[in-house]
Amino acid sequence: MHGLILSQHAVVVEGMLVGDIRCDQNVFILGTGSVIGSIVSRQATIEGKVEGNLYILEKLRSQGQAQLTGDILTSCLEVASMSYLHGKMPQDGNPRDRRNRLGDGPSVF
Repeated sequence: MHGLILSQHAVVVEGMLVGDIRCDQNVFILGTGSVIGSIVSRQATIEGKVEGNLYILEKLRSQGQAQLTGDILTSCLEVASMSYLHGKMPQDGNPRDRRNRLGDGPSVF
């Protein structure tokens, strides 16, 4: 699938998405899921693969053998022992205040 997903409800990705996700609630990328694009959401749980920046207001969880390549901006990061992360993770302030520091940070929050 190609394009932008905008949702006020939870989003679950089981296959391939080339495009961005902007979600007011939770985003779940299952083990079979892959996203090439940025994710903006309240919370996210990643079990699959993401290539793009993540702007997560509350909590980002990587589970299983998750692969995250891109900059991460979040209040709380939970990483499983088999997960792979590669990117920048600024550690100061609140994500609401920092969302544009990574360059193209959307202003959903």
